[in-house]
Amino acid sequence: SIYIELKNQAATLPMQSLGALAAEPVETDYCALFGGMAALMHAAYADADNAHFLFASSDSIPLKSFAQVYQRVVQESPGSSQFCMNDAFHGDFARNGCGFNDEMHEHVPLFRKAHQWSVLTREHASMVLTNAHKIYPQFCDAKAQYSASDGCSDEFMVLSTLR
Repeated sequence: SIYIELKNQAATLPMQSLGALAAEPVETDYCALFGGMAALMHAAYADADNAHFLFASSDSIPLKSFAQVYQRVVQESPGSSQFCMNDAFHGDFARNGCGFNDEMHEHVPLFRKAHQWSVLTREHASMVLTNAHKIYPQFCDAKAQYSASDGCSDEFMVLSTLR
């Protein structure tokens, strides 16, 4: 299933011909997109047939075909969630190609930065939805105290709720 958070409810839903469904819109802003991600996840989680939850930006250029993504996610690793982590976490930038600044983790180990693009299993989606209300206030406090410019909610919250 495809779920889209559409701010302008009067607009035509993109990809409707492919069966896209609208998620309840929530207030989001630059660097504060986790609420939108949670709304999409909540809408998708309501359908018990949804086993994976894949997030990608609307303005992303697809780097892999749908067939490649489907093979990797559904056929090769159906029980795994996947994240593009900071190179320091993996220790090998060349292998994962996901280098970026993760200063907040040095101060608050709970928070681990990952790119917004991610794939979650149903079990992990449930954990994100369950834990978000507890972790988000901690994220806001840590961001204000340690790293106002390092990281957005969509980069930290998904991975940090899985602990």
